[in-house]
Amino acid sequence: MVEKKYYYERSNLLESNVNITFGELLEKNYQETINWIEDLRLFVLSEWDNKGIPPTIGQNKIDIIKNFKKLREYNTDKFLLHDPETKKLNIIKNYNKFASGVNQFFPTMMKTRIGTTKNAMSIYDYFTNEHKEKFHRIAYRVFKKDSMYHFSGGVKSNLSAIEWIRQNKECLYFIVQQKLEEKCETLYLTAGEVKLLFNEGTIYKKITTSTFQKSKNTDKIMYLIKTYDPYAKIFPAGLQAFRLGLGQPAVNFPPLTAKWLYEHYTKHIPLNKKITVYDSSVGWGGRILGAMASHRKIHYIGTDPNTDNLIPELGISRYEYVAKFFNEEVLETNNFWEEEKNTFHIFQDGSELIGNNPDFQQYKNKVNIMFTSPPYFDRERYSEDKNQSFKAYPEYSDWQNNFLKPTLTTAVEYLKDGGYLLWNIANIKIGKDKYHLLEQDSIKILEDLGMTYIMKYKMLMTKMLGLRMDNILNSVKINGEWYKYEPIFVFVKK
Repeated sequence: MVEKKYYYERSNLLESNVNITFGELLEKNYQETINWIEDLRLFVLSEWDNKGIPPTIGQNKIDIIKNFKKLREYNTDKFLLHDPETKKLNIIKNYNKFASGVNQFFPTMMKTRIGTTKNAMSIYDYFTNEHKEKFHRIAYRVFKKDSMYHFSGGVKSNLSAIEWIRQNKECLYFIVQQKLEEKCETLYLTAGEVKLLFNEGTIYKKITTSTFQKSKNTDKIMYLIKTYDPYAKIFPAGLQAFRLGLGQPAVNFPPLTAKWLYEHYTKHIPLNKKITVYDSSVGWGGRILGAMASHRKIHYIGTDPNTDNLIPELGISRYEYVAKFFNEEVLETNNFWEEEKNTFHIFQDGSELIGNNPDFQQYKNKVNIMFTSPPYFDRERYSEDKNQSFKAYPEYSDWQNNFLKPTLTTAVEYLKDGGYLLWNIANIKIGKDKYHLLEQDSIKILEDLGMTYIMKYKMLMTKMLGLRMDNILNSVKINGEWYKYEPIFVFVKK
């Protein structure tokens, strides 16, 4: 009997009939393009609903194990960079993908609704029949117009746009309409130039993804010239379009970053001593995987009330399942030698209530390091479970007093003297110039509880196409490039 797996494996999207080339897509007229988009939507929805495979390529079991094996020996010290603002080593840059397979153990990640409005949608929502017209519009823009430049690139030349068109008739290019930019570094045509080239027969309708006749304010638009590779397949490159064009996906905490933080803040503890780690919001399993992958002897304690991450048939959570998978499938074992396995204890209480759990109370004053990334109030709606903090405490002041404060109070009470508390949280924007100040509110609560603030790490996030980083609240410029970062605040209990 084949043992059932509680993780999804590699998608068939690359081999499917919907994975056409970009050249084939450009050849389609409007209705043919919409038909292809609908076929794509139905294929993805079928894979997701029937096999539990979201629109990601994923890895098979062998590759997950092979990449997880690399986690223990990976040199995480190279993640640290100097911050040009503070002149200190407090920037963490970790774009390593060895641990990305952990996402496959949490199939509801891309069903998470992210946003501060009541009608915030998950990536899954866009694929449903209810929102298919919206999906068609977005997919047309990101695929046919290639608004994210996955398959094409702008043209740079000393020639004018109209001269370049006339002199490069054999070049593969297409023209796409968009709002006029003040500074555009690539060639573009005006509406008048497009009309002129049409009339003289130099360009024709098939190479334009927007018709200039529909535009009323032609002085406020431009027509970009984009060259392309006609043989480039839509996927896997197009998967990024789902993650960026269909709203913000849930993001896992990087396991190797968690591993480095555990090890860095326990260097003062002898190697033969067991380290107790507490994580008050286990999330999507990134931090528990980092704990299992550490060479340090770690006992990981975690809690999370998300019922979507329970496996009723096994009577355990997905957090325990991924930890067991690492210990049993990844670590070496034979008749003569066995890699030491780290241990774990998972609870399903809300972090504001877990202090009332008698089983959890055994850890009071025994925690060496508390490290988590808590809910950002109602920004990330992991599930519709009534025990989720944004459901239990729908107003920010209520959430602050009845979730944030008791969560931090428990964390401080359970830390040993000299223990560290690491808190990954960021302010969330709720209006043009208005924020919920989660960073400042957390710091105040912790200092009122007697914790001593040490520093802030800036954990760099993957760069987002088309986003002006210099306008982002938490951003830093490194070697001339802007990066968005997530703060990790460090405190010590003295």
